Amino acid sequence: MLLKVQGAGHDVQLTLAEDATILQLKEAIEASTGLVPVYQRLLFRGKTFDEDSALASSVGIADRTKVMLMHSQAYAQDRQAIEAIAALALELDALEARRETVDAAVLDELSTQICCKLDAVEVGDSHALRMRRKAQLKRCEELVQQRGRG
Repeated sequence: MLLKVQGAGHDVQLTLAEDATILQLKEAIEASTGLVPVYQRLLFRGKTFDEDSALASSVGIADRTKVMLMHSQAYAQDRQAIEAIAALALELDALEARRETVDAAVLDELSTQICCKLDAVEVGDSHALRMRRKAQLKRCEELVQQRGRG
């Protein structure tokens, strides 16, 4: 079935199996938007979906349905850290774009600075934040390793 998902700064179309669960819908949204399921709040016909194991069809979602995507309460709690990690990801994007033109020692220093800033982001007990931060730290490491091989 084809679904349109709008909201929270996103507008995507997804194709799901007829027997997809709400969790599978959330995972498809994550694959398209990067917004992890814990940060998603889905609405359809004014109702939210709290039971991830429910079949989408059992709550009325059918082919060509439009689902509203909103940020969850967990997103609101983690927003400051999410935005900090996103800003550092942009710094890392800029550094990756300059990778071949920057001296290896400078690249290593700038990458280390970004890693230190990432380490300073407070993630509390949020698994989703920890995974976001870890992904950016891995990008930093790979950047230096790729330059070292180049």
